[in-house]
Amino acid sequence: MSSVSVSVMRLRFRWRDTVLNGKLFSFPSHFHTFFVPAGGSFYKDMFNNYLSGTIPDIMGSFGELQILHLKKNRFTGTLPAFLGQLVNIAWLDLSSNRFEGTVPESFAYLRSLKDLRLGSNKLFDPIPQALCSQIRVNSGPAKAYGCDAILCPLGTYSDSGYATDEDGCTPCPPGETTLYLGSPSCIEFTVEDLISMFYEVMKGSDDDSPFDYDSESRRDAESSACVWEGITCDDEGHILSISFPTFDKQ
Repeated sequence: MSSVSVSVMRLRFRWRDTVLNGKLFSFPSHFHTFFVPAGGSFYKDMFNNYLSGTIPDIMGSFGELQILHLKKNRFTGTLPAFLGQLVNIAWLDLSSNRFEGTVPESFAYLRSLKDLRLGSNKLFDPIPQALCSQIRVNSGPAKAYGCDAILCPLGTYSDSGYATDEDGCTPCPPGETTLYLGSPSCIEFTVEDLISMFYEVMKGSDDDSPFDYDSESRRDAESSACVWEGITCDDEGHILSISFPTFDKQ
């Protein structure tokens, strides 16, 4: 059920399951006034919307913020290092978005952090060792599981995306693996999956892509890589060469 609520006494801002659809803070300029601290609990809940784009820099200025819940949106870009400035944050949930890259070193210095949810994104190693040793995070499994308590490694999975006290990360079945850290499930890894990763790295932005990355054949999971641009195969469907055009960055 959709809900929007602001509590003056506890400064609770809740805007979840509302299908906001757009970029965070593409709201009127006075939107910031909802977050002026005045004591008590202070959290922002925008779970399960269609918020897109990157997290704005202004978020790093909310020093009194205790809970930030942005799960199940469409945020992109890297995990912002400025979130490490949220000295009072206790619960940070950025899971189930489209973040890429690595976990910022600054996350290791969030001394109030107790719950960190980063799974179901496109994240890869390394995870800051200083963060992996924080036994207070995620109810303390770091003592037993190390970095797995932050994000399950490649080739393993868990529903939460990280190892818990009850269960570690589960190895994928034979013939399956994961593409990113913190995966909730495993997949059969095909040649097409591998080449897709190269396409993702090489394509650049949508405006400067020199090849038809978003063609119908590229999006069709059932199509052979042999029909993709830049791929040359023999008559039996074996890949002979892969060619990626260069980018003009001038």
